[in-house]
Amino acid sequence: MVILTKKEIGTKVALKTGITHKKAVEIIDQLLSEIKNGLARGEKIEIRGFGVFKIRNSKAKIARNLKTNSEILIGPTRRVKFVPGKKMKERVNESD
Repeated sequence: MVILTKKEIGTKVALKTGITHKKAVEIIDQLLSEIKNGLARGEKIEIRGFGVFKIRNSKAKIARNLKTNSEILIGPTRRVKFVPGKKMKERVNESD
């Protein structure tokens, strides 16, 4: 598995756009911050050609502690769901 870091993405953006690496990382940070803040407010974030980030609410549920066999209550949670866009799916499924 290959991991692409924010620093590496910043380097690629800087090379392709002609801006400095520092400025590219600042832009990436701002983009990610806007996505996080929007999701925290419960907004759906749609980036055409890429995908949609949205919040999914899960209900409280009862689970079992396997060590003690006792029931425990797991409270409701909010999870981020990503649905890839059509162009993203096509790109990922292209044969190399």
